[in-house]
Amino acid sequence: SRSSSREKSRSSKGGSSSREKTREKGSREKSSREKSTSRESSRERGEMTRFEELYRLKGVLGVGAFSTVREGQRRHDKKRVSYAVKCVNRSKLTEEDEVALLDEVSILQAMRHPNIIRLYDFFTEPNMYYLVMERMCGGELFDRIVAKAYYNEKEARDTCKILLEAVAYCHDNRVAHRDLKPENLLLLSEEDDSTVKIA
Repeated sequence: SRSSSREKSRSSKGGSSSREKTREKGSREKSSREKSTSRESSRERGEMTRFEELYRLKGVLGVGAFSTVREGQRRHDKKRVSYAVKCVNRSKLTEEDEVALLDEVSILQAMRHPNIIRLYDFFTEPNMYYLVMERMCGGELFDRIVAKAYYNEKEARDTCKILLEAVAYCHDNRVAHRDLKPENLLLLSEEDDSTVKIA
């Protein structure tokens, strides 16, 4: 009779322990669900991402297949410096596209040459990539050539010298551009026909 009583007691304790573990597991799952719901509701409330906390986007400068380039400014910059912000929709990228983009970012972050477009900041957000880049106000070299109809010898010489020096810098750093063309050469200003930077 005493043995039976002890067995019942052990059985009762074992059952109680099992129920406690089940309750703990249920509590952890509930907590996890609540955290997930909290994150979703935060997004629904429109809380700012890290990029949005630091930068303010303005007008559209250009549109591509996977991205839009917009003017951007740092929120607390009294000088109001203007940047070209490349906004890339991650859902439109294939895995290969994403690898190529991140490779480009890695290379641009390492480049420090006066005639290569500077990448100042890079953000990875849940739905977007943001590349904060130097803004060039002169447009594409291609459009300038079309507008001018021709370049005189000095203008052509100055442009080629700048381009070749920038390409030599890339090659010295074991980087090949592989897509050099007038559309990827951006002019510093509307008044200067020769000072270009490689994009």
